Amino acid sequence: MMNSGSVFAVIPAYNAADTLADVVGRLRASLPGVTVVIVDDGSTDDTAVEAERLDVLLLRHPRNRGKGAALKTGFKAALAQGAKVVLTLDADGQHEPDEAVKLLKALDERALDVALGSRMHDLRRMPVHRILSNTITSRLISWRLGVRISDSQSGFRAMRREVLEKMELVTDRFETESELLLRAGLAGFEIGAVSVKTIYPKQGRSAMRAVDIYRFIALFLKSLTWRKNPAAHTKTWTTISE
Repeated sequence: MMNSGSVFAVIPAYNAADTLADVVGRLRASLPGVTVVIVDDGSTDDTAVEAERLDVLLLRHPRNRGKGAALKTGFKAALAQGAKVVLTLDADGQHEPDEAVKLLKALDERALDVALGSRMHDLRRMPVHRILSNTITSRLISWRLGVRISDSQSGFRAMRREVLEKMELVTDRFETESELLLRAGLAGFEIGAVSVKTIYPKQGRSAMRAVDIYRFIALFLKSLTWRKNPAAHTKTWTTISE
């Protein structure tokens, strides 16, 4: 597996003061040498204070701009500092940081460009509304790309530098993660999945809002005008498996 010193973990954080230290601590225990980038997206609690105690690269938005905007800020910083692989995970503790190793191994062992942490192998853990929204968005993206995407809404991912260098992401909210998959797939990058565990917090956002659905639909319709990059013709589509 690649040296964790070349791996940057981008963690978008909004009002995550209570969970941030645990997430970062467990991630570092699993990946010694990983560089952690926390993007405080206009939090109104002590998220920034907690982050400053953790010896991380802390970036701050003066106001809440959305998860996608936070990710883009983190991506830009990670690439500028020489990241070869960028890992993303949420700050609320729903992802198991020790499973990040599985994503990195998948990049190497399966020659992937993007490794998704898929939660769909155990639907008993997932709230019904999440199953519904995830199934719909994943099937639409799968149809668009011609490859089965089982968990398009997962924020637990590992991506090679080359993927992010090719991305010109234009969205700023929760649909940004879908945009990244669509653009990466149409560019010919290899996408695969690894089964991961997920813990759903009792507090926090529990459902995709109507505005998020609208934004996703607008993004998907716009993607119908995007063409596959002919320069990526040597790539083959990867069927996502659990």
